[in-house]
Amino acid sequence: MIEQLQVVDMGIEHIPEFGRMIAAMVAEAPRNFTITPEEALEYGTNQAFMVGMHKAITENKFGRFVVLDESEELVGAVTTSVKDFSLRIGNMYVRPDARSLGVGALLIDACETRAVQDDIALTTLEVGSANGDARRFYERQGYTPFDPPITHEWPLHPGEHGEVMYKDLSEVILLNLT
Repeated sequence: MIEQLQVVDMGIEHIPEFGRMIAAMVAEAPRNFTITPEEALEYGTNQAFMVGMHKAITENKFGRFVVLDESEELVGAVTTSVKDFSLRIGNMYVRPDARSLGVGALLIDACETRAVQDDIALTTLEVGSANGDARRFYERQGYTPFDPPITHEWPLHPGEHGEVMYKDLSEVILLNLT
């Protein structure tokens, strides 16, 4: 039973487990991704991934957050990047046994807090057209699709696509200025 959760910046020690989480995420719902589960496993465990994550963490580029349980076990993780004047949320995963416990909301909050700290007024993310659970979760967190929609076709899965959703944080930034 998970009783206590804490969000921390991703550390070097979290990289291997995060790589395994990426592979698990793709294996759970392969139609939501542009790579196969086998490619995700290779990506999340290869040396280039490890070195790249190590460099990103040590250079403190953007935000990479993990949620730990009371045993210091990783139960969720997320990365961010800056793209098109927004903080882009990507690679978010919560272990199945930790879902519906607020882990995802903690991760989203950490991303949005980072955006506000960096005076970035827009957060964006991409959700797969076949991932209704994720879409509903993001909508509960205040994310909406662009109008007209911004979509990316996924050639690996004909008929499937990713849709970009956003949340405007400009009011939060303005409140912090006063």
